[in-house]
Amino acid sequence: MKKTLEEQFKTRDNFPQEVFDELYTRVDDPWGLREKMYPYLKTVFEWARPSIHLPIFRYIDIGCGYGQAFQPMADVFGYPRKVVGVDISSVVLERARNRFTQWPGISMMEFFEMKIQDPPGQTTWRLGPLSYDLVTSFNTLYYVPRKEREQAYENVCELSRKYILLADGYKTKRFRGFPERYGFKQIGGTFCQSNEKGNIKYKGTDEYAPIEVFNANLYERK
Repeated sequence: MKKTLEEQFKTRDNFPQEVFDELYTRVDDPWGLREKMYPYLKTVFEWARPSIHLPIFRYIDIGCGYGQAFQPMADVFGYPRKVVGVDISSVVLERARNRFTQWPGISMMEFFEMKIQDPPGQTTWRLGPLSYDLVTSFNTLYYVPRKEREQAYENVCELSRKYILLADGYKTKRFRGFPERYGFKQIGGTFCQSNEKGNIKYKGTDEYAPIEVFNANLYERK
């Protein structure tokens, strides 16, 4: 029997593209990302900034959604020359394209509909291996089916020429350290702010983000 959308998200079962397209079609902004994520993401980028010693000219976000990481990244690091967003949902990517039609300071912005766990010929070769100064992924990798995660990990690492910033909030420990298998080292410690329920407290405020867990880790290519 086919599981309902709610059952799939409750059990974190395999998520085909149509599940995300259905979700974004049903609810305009199902996680409230456009309004609620900016303070948290800016805090994460500010935490990573002292450990990143090269300018960010080319930036890619895996699981970009509406492009909610783009503005906080630019506010902390400055506007890169090229920004790329990758997501599995064609519905949310179309909204992201419309949202950033007039974004200042960017000479090139591209969006790609794809699964990060697809073979390299469909992902890293298409996106450009070793092409990005900073690769980020926020709350995305746990949606990749377990048997396909190692390929996703390899693809993420293959895209980065220097830095990877990961903040996957659901059972983060199972993702921690995979870049080290592909020629990266962790730098800057671990970012973590949480209350007893595991929700992130925005830096300098008493407001908690609507996310269960956040441990951010920064990696540098050796």
